[in-house]
Amino acid sequence: NWVSLRPPDVSPIADEAGDFVERDGVWYSLFGRKGDMAIYTSDAVCGPYEQQRKNSRLIKAPHTYFARLYHCNGELLLNHHSMDGKRIHGARGDMAETYLAPLKKVIFDDEGTLRATYWPGNDALKGEPVAITKHDALPGVTFLTESLDFASGVYIEGRVNLAEEPAILLFVDNKSYAIHLSRRRISFGDWGPFVDAFQEKQWCDRDRDFPENSTFRLLTRRGMVELYLDEELVECWKLDCPDSVVVRPAIHGDFPDVHVYLMTL
Repeated sequence: NWVSLRPPDVSPIADEAGDFVERDGVWYSLFGRKGDMAIYTSDAVCGPYEQQRKNSRLIKAPHTYFARLYHCNGELLLNHHSMDGKRIHGARGDMAETYLAPLKKVIFDDEGTLRATYWPGNDALKGEPVAITKHDALPGVTFLTESLDFASGVYIEGRVNLAEEPAILLFVDNKSYAIHLSRRRISFGDWGPFVDAFQEKQWCDRDRDFPENSTFRLLTRRGMVELYLDEELVECWKLDCPDSVVVRPAIHGDFPDVHVYLMTL
C-alpha cells in the first residue's frame, strides 16, 4: 500500500525534489534551487533536509538541470540534461535544444560528501586520436591541433600542473573561451589575447584541494563543455555558440601529457 507523506522541511528552501538515495544511514536528495541542482542530506527520508555541508551545488543554472540518480551494475550513476543555447520550434512552441549529458558516477568521500565523478563508460566517446601538432601562435598560448569539427565533438585528456596557474582555451569559429585552473577555484569565461582580456562568467569551488599534479578530462561539443579534475566533475558550461563549425583547443601552462580524440557518438 502507498502512504502519502507530507513534504519534508528543506533549508535553505528549494523549488522541487529531484531524487533520493540512502547511504550508511544518511539520506541524500537532489533538489532544484533557483535553477541549480543542489545536494541536501537528512537522517530520515521524511526530513528535515539541510544542504550538504561541502560541495552543496551539484550543477549550475541555467543550462543544466533535472539531475537524477539510478543504480546500474552495482554503480550509482547520475544523469542530467545540458542545453546548448539554441531555441527550436517544437510541438509545445519555442523550446530550448536539450541533450543528455555524459553520465557521471556518484561516490561518497571519507567525510560522506556526495560527489559526481567521471564514469569510465564514457571512454566509448573516444574515437580516432588526433595528432598533437603544438604551435605557439600567441604569447604563452600553445595550440594543440588544427581546427576540428565542433559538431562531432572533441575529447581531451591528460595531466596538468595546477601550481602553474594553467588554462585550457577553446577557439570556436570567431570566439575564444578560457578555463583557468587551480587547486581550488576554477573559472570560466570569454578570453582575448590582450592584457586583462579574460571576462569571467562562472566559477566553481568543489570544497576540496585538487592534487598539484592532476589528471584532467575535457569534453566539448555543440557549444557545450564539461571538465573533470582528478576524475571529479568540476562543472558543465555553455559557450553560447551552438551553430559554430570548428573548434581549436589550446593550452597555457604546464601540461606534461595531453591526448586529443574526435568523439564517436
